[in-house]
Amino acid sequence: MNWEAIFWYLVLTDSVAANLVAWFFRDWYENNLGNIPRHFPAAKSWCLVYLTLVLWVGWALYRGGTLPW
Repeated sequence: MNWEAIFWYLVLTDSVAANLVAWFFRDWYENNLGNIPRHFPAAKSWCLVYLTLVLWVGWALYRGGTLPW
């Protein structure tokens, strides 16, 4: 496995975690992380855009033979 695939899997994990926080754990995120939510709000729309872009890049990496699914 190469470094592009490892980096993509890390970003995929981050985008899935961001979507989970935005959809199900937003109150916990805003109450427990201090000033971070003020600068990085957990907006559902942006998290979906983030996940879509990550999946699109993963699809391109898969078609290029980089991701071994």
